[in-house]
Amino acid sequence: MTVCIAAICEKGKKAIVVSDRMITAADTEFEQEMPKIEKLTECCAAVSAGTALARTEIFDSVIDEISKITSPKIAEVTECVKSHFVKLRIRRAEEESFKPLGITVEEFLKRQKDFDDSIVMRLTRSLEQARLHLRIIIVGVDKAGAHIYYIRDPGTSEVFDSIGYCAIGSGDRHAEGSLIDNDYTTSWPLKRALYFVYEAKRRAEKAPGVGQKFTDIVTVSEGRWNMLTERELKQLNTIFQKKNELQVDVQKSLESLINGLAVY
Repeated sequence: MTVCIAAICEKGKKAIVVSDRMITAADTEFEQEMPKIEKLTECCAAVSAGTALARTEIFDSVIDEISKITSPKIAEVTECVKSHFVKLRIRRAEEESFKPLGITVEEFLKRQKDFDDSIVMRLTRSLEQARLHLRIIIVGVDKAGAHIYYIRDPGTSEVFDSIGYCAIGSGDRHAEGSLIDNDYTTSWPLKRALYFVYEAKRRAEKAPGVGQKFTDIVTVSEGRWNMLTERELKQLNTIFQKKNELQVDVQKSLESLINGLAVY
């Protein structure tokens, strides 16, 4: 229950990440006080939808590993996230299905022939069906330009560079619909892109579970990370409210035209 949006702009030279602060932990959902856009490197951010417990564990491990690499490519960061995603997924399956039997996944894979076929089938199925119920967007800029990667169970990724934007969470369809309606393209300059991605988040607030109290925005370019200030967010909100006022006037004019249709 959330919405997170990533978009490429400035002809592939910059990227934008937008998120609410809605958090899911077990059966509890709430808006936290801290932004949940994760800084992985100076030019790479991550956001997620799903359990906050899993995302924290994955991102902490990734930051520790990536910090040892000089100027990692966004693809390298993504592979690192995927690796820790899969490791955590397998460990969860191990704790639930293997350790109660007194074995590890590694031991099971080495000694499958020593187990009854029914046990082998059951444990294999538990590995195949294990899920973290977590979706992650990795967005960043390296020497090749801006990139967006979407990671989901069981640990696979898709590249959204050609589309130019991606949204996850319960408000994803509202956000993507807003960007589609506004003909969003990666060639847009930063300021124009910022507003329409902000608008996409605000439109997504109509979906169940999307946080309305907070909106956080980060812009990323090669070697630079910048989180928008409260003043800048208020400017975007002013534009959003002004557009809504103009649309009310347009709607009134449209209603007049509709009522004048020569249809009986």
